[in-house]
Amino acid sequence: MSEINLEIRKKAENQIVENQKKIDYDIRDFTIDYLVSQYKSKRFFIPNYQRNFVWNDNTRSRFIESVLLGIPIPFLFLAVDDETGNFEIVDGAQRIRTLDSFIQNNLVLQNLKTLDLINGFKFKDLTSSVQRKFENKALRMIVLEDKTTIESRKEIFNRINTAGVAAKPVETRMGTYDGPFIDFIKNLALDELYQDLAPMSQIAIDRKEQYEMLFRFFAYSDNLENYSDSIQVQDFIDEYTKENQNTFEQERMEREFQTTMKFIAQYFPHGFKKTQTAKSTPKARFEAIAVGVNLALREKPNLTVENVDWINSEEFLEKTTSDAANNKSRLLGRINYVKDKLLGESDE
Repeated sequence: MSEINLEIRKKAENQIVENQKKIDYDIRDFTIDYLVSQYKSKRFFIPNYQRNFVWNDNTRSRFIESVLLGIPIPFLFLAVDDETGNFEIVDGAQRIRTLDSFIQNNLVLQNLKTLDLINGFKFKDLTSSVQRKFENKALRMIVLEDKTTIESRKEIFNRINTAGVAAKPVETRMGTYDGPFIDFIKNLALDELYQDLAPMSQIAIDRKEQYEMLFRFFAYSDNLENYSDSIQVQDFIDEYTKENQNTFEQERMEREFQTTMKFIAQYFPHGFKKTQTAKSTPKARFEAIAVGVNLALREKPNLTVENVDWINSEEFLEKTTSDAANNKSRLLGRINYVKDKLLGESDE
C-alpha cells in the first residue's frame, strides 16, 4: 500500500467535507399516548421504503416489558413531510406499531422473565394506575426538518439498521449470566479433543459458537423433558444457565462431557462433522450426537458398539438437516435416534 502523504490526507479531507450532509433536526419528547393517537390518525405514517413488520410476539413483549421497567429506549427518528405537515417514521416503526397493538389489546404478553406475573396480560389487564403511567411515559424523538431529502431519510434508516451486527443469544448470555458456570463453559471449550471433534470457522469462534454448543449439550442432557414448543431455544438455555449460574454439579458434568467426547472420538470416524474434511459443525448434528451419546451412556456406562454406519443414512441426515426445526418432536427425534441406535446395537 502506498504511503499516506500530506497530499492524500488533504484529498481525503476534501472528500469528507464535500460529502457531509447538513441535516437540521430537533429533539422532542412525545408521550406514548400521543404517539399512538397520531399513528392511528395517520399523522405519523410509515413510508414505503421501510421494512415490513418482523418482530414476533416474544420480541414485542420484551419491548413492552422494557418500557414498563423504565429502561431507556433508543431514539426514534421522525421527519416532517413538507407537503402535508405529517410525520414520516424514519426509524421506529416496529416500536410504534408494538405500542399501538398493546394499547389496543391486540398483544398478549408472553415469555417475560423479570415481570413474569404479567405473562398472559393484555393492556386492559394492568391496573388503571399502571396503564396511565404507561401512556404518559415519554419517548425521545429526533425530528428531521422538512428540508431533509428523501434520499437522506433512506440513508439514515439504512445506516441505523445496518450499522451493527445483532448480538447472538450466546453473546448476550455470556454477558448477562456471569459466574462460575460461565467460567466452567469457557474452560471446557478449550478442551483439545472437543475442538478437534467439533471444528469451527474463525467467524463462528468469534461469535462464541463453541460455547453455544456446550450450553445446548448440558441444557438438553439435563432438562430435555421441560423443553416445549412454546419456549424459544435461547430462552430455554438462558433459564438453564440462570439456574446453574452459581451452583451446579461441576464434577458430574465435567465427567459426562469428557466421557462423551472420548466415546465419540472412538466410535464416530468424523466426530461431529459430516465428512472427514469438513471444517464446520452443524448445531443440529452436534445436538443429536452429543446429547444422544450422553443419554445412552447414562443408561449403560460401559457401552460399546461395533459401528455407527447409520450416521451416514438418509434418515439421520433428514433428522439433522435443519437447526431451525426446533419443535420438541424434531429435537427429541434426532437425539433419541442416536440414543436408541447406540443402545439397540450395543455389544452385550
